[in-house]
Amino acid sequence: MDMRRAIIINPPQAGVRFERLPDENRPAPNQIKVRAIYTGICGTDRELANGLLKHSIPPEGKEFMILGHEVIGEVVDKGKDVDEFEIGDKVVGLARRRCGKCLSCEMGRPDLCETGQMPIAGVKGKDGFMADTFNDEAKFFVKLPDTITDESAVLIQPLGDIIKAVYTGINALNSRFTWYCRDSTLRCRTAMILGTGSTGLLFSMLLKTLGLKVILVNRRGPTSAEESITKSVGVSFLRIDEELPLVDLLIDTSGSTVSLLRALQRVRPNGGVILFGFGLGDESTFKAQHLTDLVYRNILVLGSAAHGKIHLEEAVKQFEIIKSYYNEAIKKMITRVIYPEEAIPYIMKKQENEIKIVMKWR
Repeated sequence: MDMRRAIIINPPQAGVRFERLPDENRPAPNQIKVRAIYTGICGTDRELANGLLKHSIPPEGKEFMILGHEVIGEVVDKGKDVDEFEIGDKVVGLARRRCGKCLSCEMGRPDLCETGQMPIAGVKGKDGFMADTFNDEAKFFVKLPDTITDESAVLIQPLGDIIKAVYTGINALNSRFTWYCRDSTLRCRTAMILGTGSTGLLFSMLLKTLGLKVILVNRRGPTSAEESITKSVGVSFLRIDEELPLVDLLIDTSGSTVSLLRALQRVRPNGGVILFGFGLGDESTFKAQHLTDLVYRNILVLGSAAHGKIHLEEAVKQFEIIKSYYNEAIKKMITRVIYPEEAIPYIMKKQENEIKIVMKWR
């Protein structure tokens, strides 16, 4: 029997392990068989491995779940009804799937699921992508161009989340009054991003390609890698306890309510706030006056999570643009490439000076 390597968990219990599992059968008529090339390790994987996501459950009828929701793979087999892919195509996968009950999911937008019962590959109710091979429905994958080949391509999946947040935010701001500048660009606008991990850095690169000035903010000074990346991208780096400038758009990727409350006061009238990070556990008091200030200044507040296929397709295009401007910075974001057999300690705990760790499967 053919075997495949896999990284598995038993949600919602803590623990993660490397195992060899029987390979799956040939794909169903509507499926493709994907051989993983690269998978990314993110904060959600760590929360699952440490038993912190109590809503996570294994797939129906199973006691374990394959981890991982960021994958770049190659199609090695396909079902008879699959026309959009050929053997050898490189693909990136969608994590969220349809709940089968709500209109949003029926319309292909499980990122906006109304029931909260949508399966999420490698997170809740569905096996993920940290395995040598896996079968999955073809409609949940997007083909990659031949120009995207290296390990940095794992950033495309999280970029999909960022595309959705930024495009939705700018469209919402522009819908009530033109938010574009007198020259029809966004070059007169400034964005502040709280958090300088891989998500914050990707936000900064996308916003720069769209023309905005960008300021990254953290509670500490930059690491050597962050300093090099921000310098090459052309963004500023400030500590939250420094004097913060006025900005038009505030994006929180940190989940720090203390930092968010301080930064909110620096958003100009008619500006926007995008809430993207999950709570860190630090607490601050949101007073009535803070609410009044948001209302009187006409501040738009938007929460954004996950993405749809439309955003993943756009992320593939934007990733090529970002790499054309900031290729060296993108390379520096991948701080380590590991193999599945050595992955467990990297999944359990974030490493010093880590930005993004990638697992190489072949």
